[in-house]
Amino acid sequence: MKNNRDAILKFLSSTPKGLYDYEKQWSYEIIDRYLREHPDDTEVRDLLLTHALRTPLTAGSGEAMLNAALAHHPSSEARDRLLERALKSEYRNILEWGVKKLHALPTHERSRDLVKLLAHRANAATHPAVDALMRDTLASDDYKAFRLVADGLASRSYRGRIPQDELWRALLRLERLWGSSVLIPYIVQTLDSYGMASESDYSLVRRVAERYWNATGRDLLRAITDTKSSEWKRWGVKHLERFDFWQHAVVGVALDDADAAFDHLVHDVLADKDRFQKLFNTGDLKTNAQQFIELLCVPLSAASPAQLERMRDDIHAFAARLPEWIPNAPELARRFLYFDDDVFKPWHRASDALAWNGMYALRPLVRAVFHALEEKHGATLRKDYDYKNLLYYTARGLLFTLLVDRAEDIPQAKKMLDVMDDKDFIETGNEARALEVARTLLETAFALDDSNAAEWNRRVRASDELQAFLGLTTPLTHAMWEIAMVGMPGTHDRESVYKLVLNRFLSPNAELEVVNRKLHEILELLQSMPRNRLNAVLQQFAPVVYEEFLRRLRDGDSWDNYLDFLVGLIGVLHGESDYDNFLPLLIMPSELLIANPRVVNEKLRLLQANQLEEFEKALQRKFCY
Repeated sequence: MKNNRDAILKFLSSTPKGLYDYEKQWSYEIIDRYLREHPDDTEVRDLLLTHALRTPLTAGSGEAMLNAALAHHPSSEARDRLLERALKSEYRNILEWGVKKLHALPTHERSRDLVKLLAHRANAATHPAVDALMRDTLASDDYKAFRLVADGLASRSYRGRIPQDELWRALLRLERLWGSSVLIPYIVQTLDSYGMASESDYSLVRRVAERYWNATGRDLLRAITDTKSSEWKRWGVKHLERFDFWQHAVVGVALDDADAAFDHLVHDVLADKDRFQKLFNTGDLKTNAQQFIELLCVPLSAASPAQLERMRDDIHAFAARLPEWIPNAPELARRFLYFDDDVFKPWHRASDALAWNGMYALRPLVRAVFHALEEKHGATLRKDYDYKNLLYYTARGLLFTLLVDRAEDIPQAKKMLDVMDDKDFIETGNEARALEVARTLLETAFALDDSNAAEWNRRVRASDELQAFLGLTTPLTHAMWEIAMVGMPGTHDRESVYKLVLNRFLSPNAELEVVNRKLHEILELLQSMPRNRLNAVLQQFAPVVYEEFLRRLRDGDSWDNYLDFLVGLIGVLHGESDYDNFLPLLIMPSELLIANPRVVNEKLRLLQANQLEEFEKALQRKFCY
């Protein structure tokens, strides 16, 4: 190519494919030298400019190409077009080349549009070259605001030390300089794909979005979702960052107006297949559904009891006319049947969020999805083991909703629900049977109208199918579920039921360690129960346990772990956390008169043998002095 004008024209008109970057760089150096030697060759000079403005930039040769073109086109128009290419480049070396060239210009010659373009490059705001240019270009207060925003939004730890009002004032100053669009790429720096941002970060995203879109609440969220991808790209925001921005905005709106965020998610997104797919564009329907459920649980978790009841009614009405596209995407629909608090949880993971709100409000949707899948794909799904296993989790999830008849119950029941969620479940050997019984329970329960949660709960609690399902759980789990539902409409309050519960607690030849573990779990449940429900347990269950203790004390022929368990259980029911020390307070002299001497004497010998002197002394004080 050297001194070969035709070869230069050919290269600039159509760059040969397969050239390495170093070969292209060498070619631009030759062209630069040629034009220095032939400054009147306007054809080559103009073709070089056209080439530099159209040829894709590469990290290895882009800077050489732009540098050659800039050297022979000193006009402000050509110069600014070349610098614009550099300032938009994804390659740091080209970007910094453009910044340095712009900085080298006298202040009055620096294009305001180029400075504005650079200001939108939030990911480059901390580069030394960018900082030097801004310091030399902006007024002192404007530069301080730029620095505060650039550093504060790039670092969560630093941002946490900046007063929110101060950060917001800095953002507004940048807005006055370059327009509200400049706030978008900076706020993108705060996004956390895993929902672990602070409440102030979500609020900041919402406030920035309100400035740009000039809207609030549901209108704002709809405007964000409908903004064209070309506009996001113009700000340097990638698709996944756009999705994260929308998620954060949803949380920010939900924390301020739960109803608006809820209505947007249900009626603007879930009801609209095209909008849903545009937002959740990962291709993995299971992941899409999981992300949506967690996001929908955010306004549900932030709702007041009255708002939650309104949302549940809305979900029931929506479920009655479930959009066809949902069951037509079975992988997506099936995720709604994974009715578990690990799925139905608020995405933002706020420590004080009421995660159980989601399961309470969304049960009608789970019911509708079950019916729709059965109707459309039932024959196929019944042969699918994974689907059978999924229905087991749907049935298990229903149990938790049976403990909440209305939204206002959830704050008081939350601790109890958390305790019950942590328990063992199906008894070993019953797993296969549990899958069949789970389907039967769902078919019965979901055949009932769920418009009134309390009435639906009452009918399901009274069903034989529920008892059959609980009957497959471990004895301790079954007994604890019965206790958790004590006194609720639909449950039985006959003495025989509580004797059955007690028998489920007792297991022959139980080791003392097992006894103590059971007592600990029962105590944990009782301590977590709302006061009115606990009173029902004490009034109806405690007398049954005490009678059983007296019966064994009178009729037994040895002191075994049954009696130890009963003593501890009575202590637990009386609020004793140290249930081992309850025995001396339990045995009255009148009861000793009717007790089997061997039973009492054996216990005393055991106490003495174990050197439990505090028990002996307590018994002696009670009975001998």
